[in-house]
Order: sequence, then C-alpha cells, then structure tokens
Amino acid sequence: MKNIIYGILFLFASCQCERAQGISENIKYAKQNGVIVKEIINTPTEFIFMDSIRFEIKEAWIEKIWSHECYKKIETFENFRGYSYQLCINTTKESLTKYREKWEIGDSKIETFRLTSWESLVVEINQNDFENKCYKIKSIFSDNPDKQVKSNLKFCIMGKYGFGIEYMQSQGNFKD
Repeated sequence: MKNIIYGILFLFASCQCERAQGISENIKYAKQNGVIVKEIINTPTEFIFMDSIRFEIKEAWIEKIWSHECYKKIETFENFRGYSYQLCINTTKESLTKYREKWEIGDSKIETFRLTSWESLVVEINQNDFENKCYKIKSIFSDNPDKQVKSNLKFCIMGKYGFGIEYMQSQGNFKD
C-alpha cells in the first residue's frame, strides 16, 4: 500500500510542469516556433576588442519573448519590464570566457546581456531599437566586482549590416 501511495505521488510530481520563459536555441528553432522577428547575423562574424577579447557571433536574431509549459503550448507575451522582444546571440564557449567576471555588454542591470547557456547570450529589446541600438562594452575589475570601468567601445546593431563596434570619442560622438 505504501508503494502505491509513493507511486501515485511520484506520478503527480513528475507530471507537473511550470510555465517558463523560452529562448530559442537558434534561428531555425525560432522560425519553427513562429517567434522569429528578424535575423541579424546568420554566418559567423568575429570581433576583437579590449586588445585581447575575441568575440565570435555564430548567429544573432530578434524574437518575440515567449513562454512554454514543458516546451509545449508556446505563447508570446510582454514581460514584467514592458519588453516584448529579446535579442539572442549564439557564440562560442571560448568567446564567453570570463564574461561577467572580467567584461560584459550592456547599459544597465536590465539591458545587460545575460548568459543563457555556455554559448549564448540574451537581452530584452524594444521594437524601436531593432535597427540602431548600442550597448556599452564594459571591463570589470576582478578585485572589486562592484566597480566597473566603461570602455570607449560600444557594440551596436547596425541596421541591415548586422553588428558593429563603435569607438566613442571623448565628447561622446562616434566614428566608424
């Protein structure tokens, strides 16, 4: 009798699946689920910044923010911060070495790329930023994680050209 009760409890516990925010594994998967909005990069592109950081983007895209229950019943939604879209980047494990420890890309706690796997980053984005949005590339002092130094670099979506690196001049203007 005891085993039957445990079996029933296990069955109910294993069938439970909570709704979770989804992030597509790649452009193909985003298309299959009908959440793709825009492809930004679909062939590998490499950037080098801060003299030693090699950042390779395998592919990047914008998709609707979506949720799922056990990867079924996919629904798009606006998240609690008011965003409806997310910018997804697939990169390499080597490119993300020391990410969030020595360097990061973002403008604020909300608009900073966060790791979604060993090889992926994501950040929420507004629709009016699809063509021309820049994020600061920041280095972080290892001895004081709260102290950040903003570099003179910005990582930007550059319309139909994908991503680019812009160099900030002292007055805050940009040059190519």
